[in-house]
Amino acid sequence: MKFQRARTASQVADRQQEILNVGRCLYEKGGLDAVTFTAISEMTSFTRPAIYSYYKNRDDILLDILRIEVSEVNTAILDKLKSCDTLDTEDLALIMYDELSKHCLMLKMLSVNYSCIEYGCTMESLINFKRPFMESIKNIE
Repeated sequence: MKFQRARTASQVADRQQEILNVGRCLYEKGGLDAVTFTAISEMTSFTRPAIYSYYKNRDDILLDILRIEVSEVNTAILDKLKSCDTLDTEDLALIMYDELSKHCLMLKMLSVNYSCIEYGCTMESLINFKRPFMESIKNIE
């Protein structure tokens, strides 16, 4: 597969998604240390320098994966809450359990590697993650 420069916003988004998909796969198979620009390059049509045009470092990739996971959980929980006429603590717990159990990758990243990822990422990536993460906490409250 020959690499061609992304020329549109859609192509850039597609490239980022491909990087994230491979990063997710590498993380699921080998954990934090398996996610490297070299490994991503080997599984995509991107060179290592090309990957740097989309992400500054590995931790930014991992944080982006985590941001997407958190957003998906938040959206699913809110959708289920909107469809409830009444809600008690047990109902809320079941809804949260149901959605969180579908996102084991997110739970693993938050519980095992979050501080490592947070320490190594750029401030911009951290802010982009914290906004939806804090919103999800606020929605649960």
